[in-house]
Amino acid sequence: IPRLSPEDTQQLSAGSKGDYPTNDSTDICIHQLIEQQAEKAPQAQAVVFEDDALTYAALNKRANQLAALLLSRGVSAGSRVALCLPRSLDLIVAILAILKAGAVYVPLDPTYPAARIEYCLQDIAPDLLITVRSLPLTETFNSVSINCLYLDECTNDGTLAAQSADTHASAAQPTDLAYIIYTSGS
Repeated sequence: IPRLSPEDTQQLSAGSKGDYPTNDSTDICIHQLIEQQAEKAPQAQAVVFEDDALTYAALNKRANQLAALLLSRGVSAGSRVALCLPRSLDLIVAILAILKAGAVYVPLDPTYPAARIEYCLQDIAPDLLITVRSLPLTETFNSVSINCLYLDECTNDGTLAAQSADTHASAAQPTDLAYIIYTSGS
């Protein structure tokens, strides 16, 4: 049973004609496509979460600043960076920043039981964990002896805003590992 109308099928087959990033080559990474879109349409809406939104320019700027901070904290190509953040614009910014740094992101749902998060952190042994202090998991993070970057603190104390908003040359290649995901096991 076809899921698309003939018109939709034709539009997809003909290629994209919208005002969003397109690329026929395979030698470019997703963060580079977003950088291109930030140059092409900086004020276009890139991401929306509940009542908040970011333009491509704002998304790229914030991701560049966080990427600079990650690089200053020793994150490099191939580093594993765990993310334990609630769903938010900050989660998208953090994923993009990790990719810009050439690292691998490991998303961990903060609603998982603490024992599950602890297992994942011990198993993956990330170089860094990005999280927020408001999560009731601080004891779990401390028990694993992991280097944490508390995103809320970096935002509130001005550390993040002090970072360069310039796009950094990334060592990431399209063939590099981008993420590691732990499934529920079902």
